[in-house]
Amino acid sequence: MSILRQASFALLAILAFAGTPADAAEKTVRVPADQPTIAKAMESAASGDTVLVAPGTYTEVLLVKDGVVLRSEGGRDATTIAYGEPPANDQNEAVISLQNTSNSTQVVGFTIDGRSVAKRGMLVFKNGAPVIAECRVRGCMMGIAMESNAAPYVQDTKIEGCSFAAIFVRGGSGDVKNCDLVNGEKFGLVVEGTTTPLRVRDCRIQGNVEAGVQATDGEFSIVGGSISSNGNTGLVLQLVRPLIQNVVIENNRNIGVVLENATGTIQGCTIRKNTFGVVIQGTGDPKIFSTTFEDNSSVQVSVEGDAVPVIGGSLENANLFLGKSAAAVQSGAKNPINASFNYWGKPFPSKDQFVLLPGGAQVARKPWVTADLKTSFTDFEAARKHSRTPATEEEAAQAAADAAESEAETAKQEALKQAAEKAKAEAAPVPKKADEAVKAVADTAAGATEAVKKAADGK
Repeated sequence: MSILRQASFALLAILAFAGTPADAAEKTVRVPADQPTIAKAMESAASGDTVLVAPGTYTEVLLVKDGVVLRSEGGRDATTIAYGEPPANDQNEAVISLQNTSNSTQVVGFTIDGRSVAKRGMLVFKNGAPVIAECRVRGCMMGIAMESNAAPYVQDTKIEGCSFAAIFVRGGSGDVKNCDLVNGEKFGLVVEGTTTPLRVRDCRIQGNVEAGVQATDGEFSIVGGSISSNGNTGLVLQLVRPLIQNVVIENNRNIGVVLENATGTIQGCTIRKNTFGVVIQGTGDPKIFSTTFEDNSSVQVSVEGDAVPVIGGSLENANLFLGKSAAAVQSGAKNPINASFNYWGKPFPSKDQFVLLPGGAQVARKPWVTADLKTSFTDFEAARKHSRTPATEEEAAQAAADAAESEAETAKQEALKQAAEKAKAEAAPVPKKADEAVKAVADTAAGATEAVKKAADGK
């Protein structure tokens, strides 16, 4: 082939490439200037195009194409897409559906109004991963539904007044950032199964009638933001393993957080002004670390059933228990509760801060820590001196009673140990001798406790 002919083919290739839809990829279809409806504009658009919508209300049902940017000119306050007449055999029941869409697909700056008819404001499904930003969704059963391996990115969006949930996740995932999930008739966020961990960041979940968050399956994290003023409970977490971190959970009418047969971690949160702060039920080993409990009027933390939580447990994970509450920790648990390394609102914890329900196991609260969470103590006098706080007569009596109780428990365990060792050495049954030893120790401890009580009463 001649050099001239090679050059000709090269020129034709360049011209052919230049004539491909590179220009078309930047095409903007305007509504209603170019097309009368958003649906018509979407039909004429291709991947890479923008459908730009003028202010107004558009009554439609839309399927957004992959790679198309759907954007309003005037923002969500000026541009509304209201639920229209769905096509025949429509099963989505959504104002906007996004199916098999990549993250180059965007919906930006609309109010999505389900008119109290649509099941979903926006349905993202079948591997959809679009960007939804600066929108408002209202009047739907579910504001945004993430299903069938969907994983959208939702940002700066307000979802309000939904009859079931603002955001509903089943078999999907996603990133939700700086959103408001508010004033729903039931829930703010519902999680019923995830494909990959769902991430919720810096959101406000408030004013929902039943609960801010209801989760029964899946992996997720909620970091930052607030869950507040919900009608019954802030978070109901069942059979899940979430991370709840740096969240303010406050003013929920009944309970801040329910953990039922759940694990996971609550870390760095502020839980205040609920009736109950955290209620742990069933099984599981949840962790509560570096969290401030304040003014939860009935109980700060309640534990029931077979759960074995760690509440603090080390100096670096110490919690703060502040304000007024009928009890700091309430135990209806079958197993001892590790509540060591916490600050209990004063230099040392008092027995009346811990309530044992019938059959409830003991709460291990030693060592405790100072208000600055830097120093731990097991001794009342040392803690008092460190805090430079003089002890009241009641505190001194309580401290003496606690010390007598601790000594009695130590003696009891030592007696059991010695009796067991002696019985083993003699190859004789242990129970009777052990019982006698334990009874003697218990009688001694009871006498010591009674003496302390009389001394305190005498003062």
